[in-house]
Amino acid sequence: MHNTRYAHCDGYTDICLAENGKFVTCGEDGEVRIWNGFDDLDNTSIQVGDKCFAIAYHTGKIYVSDEQNELKRYDLETNEFIGVVTSFTLPITCIAINKSNTFLVCGSSDFDIHLVDLNTLKFTSFPGHEAPILSVLFDPLEKYFASSSCDGSVKFWSVSNLTNSKTLANLHSKSNDFVDSSSWAKLAWHKDGGLIAIPSQKDINFYERESWILKFKINLKNESNPSEEFSASIVCFSPDGKYILASTNTQMVYVHSIINKSLLFKYSYSKKSKICSLVWNQNEVIFCDLNGNMGQIKPNIKDDIEIVPSAERKQNKKTDENLEMDDLLDLLDSDEKSNDSANLSKKRDPIKEPVKKRKRLNDDEDGLMDEPEPTKSNKKINDEDDEDIQLTLGADDDDECESLEKLKQKTYDTVKKEIMTLDDNMSDNEAAVEEVELSEKKKEELFKEFSNIQVPFQSSSTPLALLERFMCWNSIGLITQFCTEGDESIDIEFHNASYHHTIHIKNQFGYTMADVSKEAVVLASPGTKIEEEVEVNSALSSSIGNQSKLTVILINSLDNTKEWNIDMLKKEFIKCVCVSRNLVACCTSKKFLRIFGLAGTQKEIICLPGIPICVSAYENMIFVAYNLSNNSTGYSIYHMDGSIETEHGFLPLSESSKIEWLGFSDEGNPYVFDSNGFLYSKCWTISKTKVWSPLSNLRSTLNHKSDNYWIVGIAERNQVIRAVLCRASRYPHVLPRPTLTTLQFTPPLIEPESDKSTLEINFWRNKQLSISLKNYDCSIGNLDMDQDDLDENVDKFESNAREALMKLFMLACKNSKEQRAFEIATIMDLDALQLAIKYSTKSRALVLAQNLNILAEKKAEIELQKQRLLSQQENETKSYNKYLTERNENQENNLRSQIEDTSAIIVEKVTQAKPVGLNNSVKTTDSDSQEIEIEETVRTPTMSHTPRMNPFAKSGASARFNASSTESPKSILNEIEEKLNKSSNKEKDTWKPTPTRKLTRSKLSGTPGIGSFFNK
Repeated sequence: MHNTRYAHCDGYTDICLAENGKFVTCGEDGEVRIWNGFDDLDNTSIQVGDKCFAIAYHTGKIYVSDEQNELKRYDLETNEFIGVVTSFTLPITCIAINKSNTFLVCGSSDFDIHLVDLNTLKFTSFPGHEAPILSVLFDPLEKYFASSSCDGSVKFWSVSNLTNSKTLANLHSKSNDFVDSSSWAKLAWHKDGGLIAIPSQKDINFYERESWILKFKINLKNESNPSEEFSASIVCFSPDGKYILASTNTQMVYVHSIINKSLLFKYSYSKKSKICSLVWNQNEVIFCDLNGNMGQIKPNIKDDIEIVPSAERKQNKKTDENLEMDDLLDLLDSDEKSNDSANLSKKRDPIKEPVKKRKRLNDDEDGLMDEPEPTKSNKKINDEDDEDIQLTLGADDDDECESLEKLKQKTYDTVKKEIMTLDDNMSDNEAAVEEVELSEKKKEELFKEFSNIQVPFQSSSTPLALLERFMCWNSIGLITQFCTEGDESIDIEFHNASYHHTIHIKNQFGYTMADVSKEAVVLASPGTKIEEEVEVNSALSSSIGNQSKLTVILINSLDNTKEWNIDMLKKEFIKCVCVSRNLVACCTSKKFLRIFGLAGTQKEIICLPGIPICVSAYENMIFVAYNLSNNSTGYSIYHMDGSIETEHGFLPLSESSKIEWLGFSDEGNPYVFDSNGFLYSKCWTISKTKVWSPLSNLRSTLNHKSDNYWIVGIAERNQVIRAVLCRASRYPHVLPRPTLTTLQFTPPLIEPESDKSTLEINFWRNKQLSISLKNYDCSIGNLDMDQDDLDENVDKFESNAREALMKLFMLACKNSKEQRAFEIATIMDLDALQLAIKYSTKSRALVLAQNLNILAEKKAEIELQKQRLLSQQENETKSYNKYLTERNENQENNLRSQIEDTSAIIVEKVTQAKPVGLNNSVKTTDSDSQEIEIEETVRTPTMSHTPRMNPFAKSGASARFNASSTESPKSILNEIEEKLNKSSNKEKDTWKPTPTRKLTRSKLSGTPGIGSFFNK
């Protein structure tokens, strides 16, 4: 039997039970309606807003979510608005309240869960799901609450420890939206809290409490259409806990018995609209569908297990031989204080107290099931009734009565013995319980330690569960991924079209991570492990391979090959990637940081201290963040060119926050943005030390707490933060293309609206940026500006800082804060200090002016000492450079003299070997205007003793030697080589440049001899 009626307009409709048989519904018409019954024609309505999504009720209060992503509270009797409980960035999809009405838990489409204390309205956030939340449910014992999500998982959370106790993955189909989900995965907890029922595909899984082990499952079968594809969507226990009801996405309703798992009732909804919510109220089931209709089902349950009363199983005349053990135990309980019921019966006056026979032995009604336990007021009467029973049973035969007494005594002794045994083992049981409690505490402590581990992500990217998402968006370009059915593609766009045109590629390898620079684009696929842990959408999971793949596309290449790829090792999966103008890097599941060149050269492999979270690169620097074992987040900055040592430390994140964005500014300084809205910078401060400092609090600039900023990049020279304003969401949508917003640096100073704080912020910001730009290397060329432009920006920042400091000084003098004015003057340079002295003199602050004069003298002395030190260092450097220059010149002159001596020896040897001839000397002038006398020997042929020239000999000295010469050219060369070796052994440190030309003989006038410089 079933009925349907109109409840709300088309759209998702939710329902919950209220008190006194009432129930409450809400729909997308923005109304909440209170029904006194299914046939109520005069229901009460409350206009909440334009749309309502989820509803809950407890102790006279109605909790409903609206289109403003707020959870509002109303009074059931007066229908008055009480207030807002909590809010999210996207619509709230589910609500649950514990029995004691102390906590409320709700989930949203922004993947977040809030646990709200209803007394203080303070909430705790529970991130962890990677898709919109489908349902939440409190444990009847109020120790845990469960949540299901569109990512296919169910998580159990501890209320006391605020941690995730267990995660069950891949229980239902995955989706990207709450309303379009094929299964709403609404859970049901048994009334005693021992079992929880979870819809899983075509089954209902029952999990045991604490251990979260699958105890058994019930399969849903559609016998009329066995090949039909469906999935269980909603489950609900009956009020008595004996039956389980399940509805599917094909409008089928099944009722099964928990005891024997048999199907007791089946119902097909004729309107063919998905059932989206239901409740079981006594003997009826009320449900709502996506068309706003409300239906009623009265299940006709015929259970095959019949409980037969004991009175019906007994005959009217019962003897002690056919008494069952249940009756004996009941009799034993009633006569627990009496060892001899016969003696008590004799003391009884049958006239004053008439005999009352027990209904359970003589009546045909079910007295055993309905008779209440005896209280103190009627215990005496029950005892007397038991005595009457004994008298009645023993009236026929005394022997039978004695056998009954013996059987009772034997049973009593057996039970007493068991109780004594339990008492003896009580201490052992208590010790075992203590051990179990200690082990549970250890598990909780260990889990609490690792509960805040952040999963790896890619900076400036949106979640994987979205069909259209940004893979990367930085100052160079953006990469967009489309994962619709039949079209899995990636678009790579550059902000400056002169770098490269737009690239469109097919996502055939399942890329989920990307980064872009001026020189290259890197793409990476995570491998199959991402399906088990991160749970990507079903459209993308079909194209993911077994191994992680890294692909790099070069923008400018020397050859025709502009793309290369490499597969990771087995069981090593890529978690995050980055690329700069000089390198490509990726972090893997093995805690490796693999570094490649742009052309694919494997340069280095670095072991990270923890599980990687995110990585970014700038030129030769790599900035990586990772989880540490002490529940903290660490970082490392690697300088791959070896210019600076590697830096390690802890990231200064705010309390209970995660990393939202990590990267470098356009000038090369590392920045981190956390989930609480704080932006931290590792740059040079006013004290000229490089430390982490909060540069801005973006959360304070938002008009609504559900809005968020999604950072894209940071430009220090323009003092702006490039970000996308996401209204009522955490991530931007791909279409329409979001607009970039530029934000100014606003340090979180106290009293930011006062004149003093405004000037302090202006000075702090300009001074810090000027120091940062001073340390920028223009040779990198990442900013497309030269040294002159850089110096101009530095001068502008310094002048702005000096102006803000002078205004602070004037404000302090105007307010008669001379101590503060003097403190501000200590930060000034000499030029600004002279202006401060003049201003203090004109304002008749003579004491301040006198102190400023003393301060100026000290600063001038310090500056003079610095200049002297610098000049001394410069003089030492110049003298050292002069010494090196003179030393090199002397070494070169010494080498020339050696070459001249060697050439003279060669000439003498050759001359001795020649016949007497004509010698003519010719003076020539070289390029240095030095006169060099070259002796030329003209051979005079004689008629006798003239050797015949060898026509086949090579031209040179060997051809001109006399055959009868006693010394051969070989011996002469050996002698020259020995002299050269001796001279080289004497001066091993002498630099020997290669001579530009050979000189046969030279006389260099005015040239000092060897070692002349060192002999001075």
